[in-house]
Amino acid sequence: MVKASISRSKGQIQEARILLEEARQRAPERADIHELLGDVYHQLGLLEEALACYREAHAREPQRASSEEKMAQVLLAIKAKELPPEVPFAPKNPVLALALSALFPGAGQVYNEQWGKGFAIAVGALSSLYYFLQHYRPLLEAQGTPAAFTIPLGQVFLTVLSGFACLGLWTFGIVDAYRQGVRIRSLQEQGSEKTSQTGTTQSG
Repeated sequence: MVKASISRSKGQIQEARILLEEARQRAPERADIHELLGDVYHQLGLLEEALACYREAHAREPQRASSEEKMAQVLLAIKAKELPPEVPFAPKNPVLALALSALFPGAGQVYNEQWGKGFAIAVGALSSLYYFLQHYRPLLEAQGTPAAFTIPLGQVFLTVLSGFACLGLWTFGIVDAYRQGVRIRSLQEQGSEKTSQTGTTQSG
């Protein structure tokens, strides 16, 4: 144990691993050996092996809080590793994503950590809304008066188009935020199931 700790402090992780694996064979009943070997595996990026060591340490000494805490950390690391890169690690609520998009265009996408899409929806919807509000009032005031005949048809068309564009983008943002929230939650749950299965296999 002492030699392994010294090797580890010097950055000689593989040597520490060999020493600890030998120590585990000689004294498999010692929880501290299993936990330290788990630390080495974790440092080497061998998460499943680290998880097995922490589980064994906890089984040998249930009151050992450090091994239980490290076991939880490794489970989270395994879960994050199994998720696709585009799937956020933090849990998402589809209904909250929908509500945020209803309040402000693109807000649901930002909540879902789809930054580019959220920014694009916000810029598109707000730009369309700004153009519509700037030109809608003059059209409304000119309605039924001779001035209505002087307004270019192109301006009328663009004003109507900007209104529909704003409505369409805002609606799309609401629906997309909810659908993406459901998809993300489903993928996260699948990752949790895989993590649980990995933990069960390792404990077995």
